[in-house]
Amino acid sequence: MSIHAQHYTRYTESATLLQRALKVIPGAANSWTRWTDFSISPARARGARLWDVDGHQYLDCHGAFSAIVLGHAFPAVTQALTDQARGLVLAGIGRTPGEVELAERLVRHIPSAEQALLAPSGSDATYSAIRLARAVTRRDCIVKFAGCFHGPHDYVLRSADDASADGAVGPDGVLSAAARTVITCEYNDLEAVAEAFAGRGEEIAAVIVEPIAFNASLHPDPGFLDGLRKLTTDHGALLIFDEVITGFRLGLGGAQAQLGITPDLTTLGKALGNGVPVAALVGSERYMSRFATTPQGTVPYSGTHNGNGLAVAAANATLGVMEREPVHEHLARLGDRMRAGLREVARNCDVPAVVTGSSSIYNLLFTGTVPRTFADLLAVDESLFLTYRTEMVRRGVLEMPLPLMRAQVTYSHTDADVDRALETAEAALRAARDQVAKP
Repeated sequence: MSIHAQHYTRYTESATLLQRALKVIPGAANSWTRWTDFSISPARARGARLWDVDGHQYLDCHGAFSAIVLGHAFPAVTQALTDQARGLVLAGIGRTPGEVELAERLVRHIPSAEQALLAPSGSDATYSAIRLARAVTRRDCIVKFAGCFHGPHDYVLRSADDASADGAVGPDGVLSAAARTVITCEYNDLEAVAEAFAGRGEEIAAVIVEPIAFNASLHPDPGFLDGLRKLTTDHGALLIFDEVITGFRLGLGGAQAQLGITPDLTTLGKALGNGVPVAALVGSERYMSRFATTPQGTVPYSGTHNGNGLAVAAANATLGVMEREPVHEHLARLGDRMRAGLREVARNCDVPAVVTGSSSIYNLLFTGTVPRTFADLLAVDESLFLTYRTEMVRRGVLEMPLPLMRAQVTYSHTDADVDRALETAEAALRAARDQVAKP
């Protein structure tokens, strides 16, 4: 079947489900990032494929915002979930063998980890990391970076000098008092961070950063992360790496292992459970022992579903596959093919573009220069980007049509899938280019 025969025009069941949802779910979506301009209602998925309720099949290069790393319904994870569901899902007392096994794995693989605590989501982990940093330092302020996303809680969603984490209009309901404790700098602007410490160093508890800012398609300049490590150490602040995206997608040791920089605390999530909600906060025993999970600890840390049996089983199974099989070699090879192919697609279509990403993650950005800061991203042709992504989905390749949103391959993707995605990309970009060019 040719690409042009794969256009999907019938969304009858999806439209019906949308109308039902609008009556009982605010906006018909359980997250602000799930809306698209056309109605898609997923029904099932396997491997690198996803089907909607109307029966359309998609090559899934969205991967649920990077959470799916092995592939949908990956056999080892599915079997682990089935076995666990027949045993213990949740006890709410003590610790299970699976929790201990998972913590041991995290400590073994993540350079910054001496101890680990589990959580249901990356947002929970970043919230607790910031709370711990404040307790350790007895300071209130944090430094974060425009374009980085660390969850929807008040302390990272808005700041006094940047309307929100992504530069958009400040969100309603966020505490104004929280905004006063957050200093936002440009990613890769080490001088701005140094100035913040020079002026307010005695107030700064931590710097929180995505070591590779995939939420904004930004990579660290040489020396940037080393500079953050030195500044935080010199001023008695903690360095927090938010590896919710990079952890276990770039490698078992995360970005910190690849880059050779060890933070004080690390947050993990997404790929850890291959789609099952599980996250972790890891760090040195010196700091982690401050949590009230220890007899002497005073920093609150609790959650009914921390260490949920299904989540732990999925995480252990996912990491087990990564330990036994060449997962990351496969991801990097297909990612390299995708990035190289997209550069050729842009040239063939005579569209100015850069391709960003590493390992399994890629993004085609319509701009003339590789972005270094969030401000640079303002030059990206957002209209062309969204039109292109929409054309991709209409042709059966699912890449999320949200501004600047990354795409990715999984362990279940094949070379044939990459070939199809690139062939589709060229057709989609030609169609998008012509649409945007119309007066």
